[in-house]
Amino acid sequence: YNLSTRQIMVLLLSFLISFPVFYYGAIGIVDPVVVAGLGMGCFLIQRGRGLSLLLLIFAGTFVKESIVLLIPVYFVYCLARRERIVRSLVVTLAITGVYLLGMKLARSISLDPESVFWTPNWYRFIDNVSRFRTWASLILSLGILGIAAMLAVIVPLIQKRWAVLLQMLPWLTGLAGAVALFVASILTAYSDGRFIWPALVFSLPIVGIFLREYQEKYVFLKLGGSNDRVQRALRDAA
Repeated sequence: YNLSTRQIMVLLLSFLISFPVFYYGAIGIVDPVVVAGLGMGCFLIQRGRGLSLLLLIFAGTFVKESIVLLIPVYFVYCLARRERIVRSLVVTLAITGVYLLGMKLARSISLDPESVFWTPNWYRFIDNVSRFRTWASLILSLGILGIAAMLAVIVPLIQKRWAVLLQMLPWLTGLAGAVALFVASILTAYSDGRFIWPALVFSLPIVGIFLREYQEKYVFLKLGGSNDRVQRALRDAA
């Protein structure tokens, strides 16, 4: 991403020192695992490790269905990089098939198969939209990183810098998917910040791209850092 060590540290700390990490990461055993899986998936996508991604998604189906967010992210990433469409589509369909197989197996071994699928109902919807905790946990979970990601999208959108938005597109796809899951949770489950937590995983590269593209125009975005020798060595190794 051509960022300084300081910029990378600030990005990582904005994720690590956040409400969902300290709250949901401490009281839950499912959501921290799937968030880690999403982060690993984003890394594998950028490194072009299709087979490893397939295995990760298959394993993730036994944790939580949210791992599905990686499938459209992978496909859009391939399209954004102008990789061969047929090959990308075949790999995406293969990954989707493995995901569906994993979900079927997960349901077959579940002690409560019906809990694998969410069923919308009016009671859940009314309870969630009228509960203060739903919206407070949403805002707290998005936090600084979520707000920064929104601004990182709005600025190039206003300036019509389509090339920058194209670079962000795969991660915007994941972000949109995470928002869709939160909306679905309002209709089907006890909704809180856990369902929007995956959005922070996709917010990191969005903000990273923004910093890279705008740091020369807005010097303060360099955060007082520079592309030091450590960063150059890391890029050379990659």
